[in-house]
Order: sequence, then C-alpha cells, then structure tokens
Amino acid sequence: MKIAIISDVHGNLEALKAVINDTKNKGVEKIFCLGDTIAKGPHSKECIELVKQKCDVVVRGNCDRHFSEPLSEIASKSEYERNRWEKIHGMLSEEEREYLSNLPY
Repeated sequence: MKIAIISDVHGNLEALKAVINDTKNKGVEKIFCLGDTIAKGPHSKECIELVKQKCDVVVRGNCDRHFSEPLSEIASKSEYERNRWEKIHGMLSEEEREYLSNLPY
C-alpha cells in the first residue's frame, strides 16, 4: 500500500491541491497529514476543508494548536503575536477551531 505523508501546509491551498493531485498520479491509497494545516498562507479555511476530505489520518501541528486555543492561553505573547493570533483565529469558524482542537497532538 502506498501512503503519502504531508505536513506544514500553512494555508497554501495551491500547493496542497498539487500534492493531492500528484498522489492520485502515483497510486497513493492513503494520505497522512502531520499537522500545521493553517497559518502563514491566505487559505487556512480551504486547506482545513480539503485536508478533512482527502486525508485519512490528521494530527494537530503546533500552529493548529496555537491558533485554535483561546487567547487567554497565549496572553503572555508579544503584541505582534497577539495581533497575528487575532487575525488568524478570527478567520476560522468555531467549528474549524473545534476540529483543530480535537485532533491528536
């Protein structure tokens, strides 16, 4: 059985689509995502949805964990980190944050 292992998508939807399409061409039967689906790139929401649809196993990366936590958990971070957290956290729905929070870490 061929298994593809992906990680560190970081909201890069075009790269994620390209990798998933490539797995089809290579006869991959299962895709494991090792986390960090969100943050940095502009398409975190879309990447979460595609990973949910296409990956057989998904674990939570440190970015997934960080940006799905309540702000009080990171209150000691710098102003830059709080602003970044608020932007990314605010882009995600409660359902998406809950999905990320419930992934194994």
